[in-house]
Amino acid sequence: MESLLDAIVRSMPELAQKLGKSAPHVVIEDHNIRFVPDIAPVIKNVFTHSFRNAMDHGLETSEERKAHGKPDYGTITVEVNEENDQVVLSISDDGRGLAVKKLRDRAIQDGLLDAKGDVSAKVLSDLIFQSGMSTADNVSDISGRGVGMDAIRQFVEKAGGKIEIRFNQEPKKDSEFLSFISRITLPSSCTKKVA
Repeated sequence: MESLLDAIVRSMPELAQKLGKSAPHVVIEDHNIRFVPDIAPVIKNVFTHSFRNAMDHGLETSEERKAHGKPDYGTITVEVNEENDQVVLSISDDGRGLAVKKLRDRAIQDGLLDAKGDVSAKVLSDLIFQSGMSTADNVSDISGRGVGMDAIRQFVEKAGGKIEIRFNQEPKKDSEFLSFISRITLPSSCTKKVA
């Protein structure tokens, strides 16, 4: 996994600088699980989008982080595990989380949600993958076009896998942000055994 993500990780300081943020610390726990070469383009595409999303939307500026008692740089964590004859990739960060209020407001505005109803974690996580859905205030060359999570899902499903968002708690009506984990499940045929 480290070699697959090497170029993406090395691009993070430049992206952070563009966003006025500190370069993140990236932690990769791959448990010595290796991947077959065919899956490499999928993993690179998925993690390019995921890391950019984390940098742009999740991880705060150094000033914001310090104000909340956090280190001035964020941490993005990638973990690879084998479960029930599948390989599971988990991606998380220690940023503010997903802007669930913005997501809910945007979905109401687009007619996808009823303004009076409560919104469950499942409904919110499904909304993230809607084509054109974005919580960015402005479109830039980094984000805001609403193709990130939708594109990630397409890459994963094409490889025979699935992706889900797991919130660390159930959203409340007044929740502004919620931390979450992106959990990608791929067939075990994507991995190769290490002798």
